[in-house]
Amino acid sequence: MSVTSRKFAACPERTSTQTWEKITDVLCKDSPSAKIEFNSVIGGVSSVICDEIPKDSPIIIRGSGPLIRIYCLYGEDAILGLETSEEEVTWNPFIEDWKVYVPCDKDEMDLMKKVIENKSDNFEIYDKSKKITFTNKDRSLSESELSIDADLLRSL
Repeated sequence: MSVTSRKFAACPERTSTQTWEKITDVLCKDSPSAKIEFNSVIGGVSSVICDEIPKDSPIIIRGSGPLIRIYCLYGEDAILGLETSEEEVTWNPFIEDWKVYVPCDKDEMDLMKKVIENKSDNFEIYDKSKKITFTNKDRSLSESELSIDADLLRSL
């Protein structure tokens, strides 16, 4: 499965709400229905952005085309904007079934599920301390840790 990423300037360059609005504009330009759903979860996702969770744990969009990982930049990185990559995607990720996975602190998962998942069936919360992977076969979500088969590497 191919993957692409975008990095958006957040606080203090933009408020967390402005950051989510920018992300929404970039991703949903060709999908008014997805834009409505993105706007419906603005409060919850803005809280996640404000807590600086997407600095290291991405918001992930799985749909048509490559998997999209969204990161946010903060502080001097946001102000200088040297690492930002806020360009629009060249495809519509919302043509077929799609899902947005929003990272969250483990102790706030229940609250965020109520705030975000109750607004849209296409948004799901995940524990930021766990890695998530997708299979090409069924495109399902599973939690796992990265593992490397050292024996296989040695045999190469």
